[in-house]
Amino acid sequence: GFELAAMIREHPRFENIAIIFISASQLTDVDRLRGYKSGAVDCITVPFVPELLRAKVRVFAELYRKNRQLEQVNAELERRVAKRTTALTASLERLRESEAQFRAVFNQQFQYMALLSPEGRVMEVNDLPTRATGVPREAVLGQLIWDTPWWGGLPEMRVAWPGRLAAAAQADGPVFSEGQYLAH
Repeated sequence: GFELAAMIREHPRFENIAIIFISASQLTDVDRLRGYKSGAVDCITVPFVPELLRAKVRVFAELYRKNRQLEQVNAELERRVAKRTTALTASLERLRESEAQFRAVFNQQFQYMALLSPEGRVMEVNDLPTRATGVPREAVLGQLIWDTPWWGGLPEMRVAWPGRLAAAAQADGPVFSEGQYLAH
């Protein structure tokens, strides 16, 4: 019986089948252990109660069905994850391309340009002010625009910036102020 159970388990079609050993002789713990190692899920001796055997078979059959359902759900989840990962990878690539296009245009401008948060913190700055002043980009990122070295010698501009930002934040489109467009 042990060899047959091992042969059954070796076949891919039957590797997950529940095997119950029924023995006419008294089983020792060593026999039971050998049965479990060869693929048995249970070992019983005769005489046995048929209802008990049917109940065990029902439980193992239900466990098998639940396991198959879990495998199918897992396969579906893996398919969804793969599909979502592919979509996210494509989206990330489009975002990188868009970022590269933005950087190319943003950094080719011959005027000081900065992207500001609603409260006026520098989120990004183009290359011109960093090249013209020698102030590295990293030194101004996160600072309030009016606290950057670019406005140090112009106190009237430092005072004007909060009002300009407030006007831009309230507008539905670009705001023209002192010869400049401000957008939100």
